[in-house]
Amino acid sequence: MTSKYKFESPRQEFVNMGNDPSTPHWCNFSMDFARQRIHCVWRNTDFFGMRYQYNPFTADLLQINCSASGERVSIKIEDHQILLFIMLEGRVWAEFTSANLVPFAVGEFVVADRNLGQITINLRDGINSFMVITIEREWYRAVYEDYFAAGLSENSTPQERLTEIFKCSAGHKAEKWIKSIYRFSHLGVNAVDGNLRMNIALLLEYYFKRLENHSEGLAHSVKHYLDQNYRNQGLSVRSVADHFHVTERTLRNHFKKEFNQTVHRYYTQLRMQAANELITVKGFQAKDIYDKLGYNDESTFRYAYTRYLRRK
Repeated sequence: MTSKYKFESPRQEFVNMGNDPSTPHWCNFSMDFARQRIHCVWRNTDFFGMRYQYNPFTADLLQINCSASGERVSIKIEDHQILLFIMLEGRVWAEFTSANLVPFAVGEFVVADRNLGQITINLRDGINSFMVITIEREWYRAVYEDYFAAGLSENSTPQERLTEIFKCSAGHKAEKWIKSIYRFSHLGVNAVDGNLRMNIALLLEYYFKRLENHSEGLAHSVKHYLDQNYRNQGLSVRSVADHFHVTERTLRNHFKKEFNQTVHRYYTQLRMQAANELITVKGFQAKDIYDKLGYNDESTFRYAYTRYLRRK
């Protein structure tokens, strides 16, 4: 089985520390059944990866120790597959497209139907650990034919598929299944394969049930809408209420009751988090980004960003 994706660093001084290295002392996770290990360094970053590959899965446990924010690692997609991204430690921003920067914290994961292209992981300083599991589409379709037909249409583009799925927080059960994947201690191929099939199936079922439940609730539908559209200049409480065919009062009440914050504050927070990432990590200036984050003028953006920094 050939891997359908690979990891790349934008740095030229990427150095391989050996084909079968020992686990670095700073790593907090292990995957004993891994068949491949790689330890690389570049500039301010120490990269340690463990891989298990056996049809229909490729499972990677990646631990990256950064002494400074701003480093990136890319997951280069080389063939069509279902990709499962699970955040285990730290906090990163995943760039699925140039216009879609998604923050991930511990316990959050996403399922993506991906074709050619790449996902760029923007790293924060400290240790960032995550799992990337790819699943053969044939196995996925055999197990979840109903979900595939309803939510991941073959006729849609990769970008359209991405908008149909969203980041999910793992509950107690899902956390248990995730741990059962990378903590599995048996080394036999059949045992590892059975464990992966069982826990990945449970995790995917959990994900899609959450997806269905979220789509049924107004507050969660609004939150998902804001996650996708917070950069739009025309965004307002009124425009969101009109989009969902409810009054502003109904919108405010449902959202505040579910998330204990206002609609305006939520999408402003999304804008400020994205702004802070672009300014402090990528080196952009306010004049370069204010209109890309939903603001009509630079002064209004600066005022909002200054308030955000004071509250941090």
